[in-house]
Amino acid sequence: MSFSNFFVANSQSATYSGLIQAALGKGEAPEHLQYINDIVVSGNTAMEGFEKGEKIIHILLEAGFAIRKSKVKGPAQEIQFLKVKWQDDGVR
Repeated sequence: MSFSNFFVANSQSATYSGLIQAALGKGEAPEHLQYINDIVVSGNTAMEGFEKGEKIIHILLEAGFAIRKSKVKGPAQEIQFLKVKWQDDGVR
């Protein structure tokens, strides 16, 4: 699987993992990876990744979550997620 661009949102506490999953699982959220309170979305372009990230943030804000701007990163061509480097040409 190849990822071109990444957008990561980190909510305030791991205790909200199930609530985050429920909010994003209603079928409106774009494809994403979630581990506890970290969320990663990808796109073929920076704009696509950004738009998917914005949609995720919008869904979470509407569900009542607070997201600090300092915790939102991206788009980027490389991230470290679960101690693995994810790059646009694959996983390292």
